[in-house]
Parts: sequence; C-alpha cells; structure tokens
Amino acid sequence: RTHDCVPFDLSIVNKVFLHQFLELTDIALPSFDDEQVNWNDPTPLDTLTRFRASNIPEVVIKNGADPVTCFAAGETLVVETPKVADIRDTTGAGDQYAAGFPLFQGS
Repeated sequence: RTHDCVPFDLSIVNKVFLHQFLELTDIALPSFDDEQVNWNDPTPLDTLTRFRASNIPEVVIKNGADPVTCFAAGETLVVETPKVADIRDTTGAGDQYAAGFPLFQGS
C-alpha cells in the first residue's frame, strides 16, 4: 500500500467491484444489516470473517443499537454500545459513525 489511509463505506459498492475496493481499503465499516441482506451473513462475526479474508487491517461491523464487532491491532473485539433514551431519528447514524471513526484512531 502506497497511500496514507483509505476508509470506505461499502454499502454503495456493487458486488462486481467489491474485491477491487477491498484491496485498497484500510478501514472497512460495513453495516451488518446491509451485509446480511446482500451476502446472507448469519452473524456480525461471519461478516467480520468474510472481510478479514481480504486482509483489511481494520474492520468495524456497525450493528445499530447492538454491539459493534471489530478487528484491529490483531485482535477481535465485541464492544457494547451505550444505551440512549428517546432517540427520534437514526437517519445517517452509521454514516456519522463512519465519518468520525478515522478521527479517533489511537485515542
């Protein structure tokens, strides 16, 4: 890899071109619900395993209010998400997560 860092929102990629994008991806942030529909992944861990087969250094499986499943620094983690009361609209929540994630690496 000859670039600094490439995070990529995989929900917009056609299956035909996915492999080409994964070769360039440093941080994959797929949403489990999309992966379950498009690839029939039964669990977030199955999605993680499929992405890890492409040798992506960091994979974070977003899963709405459910725990985040991720691989980083050679370690697989399942991280509970904090419960938030009185949520009115979740439109774009995953996009905001993906946008902010690279900013907090190493913190």
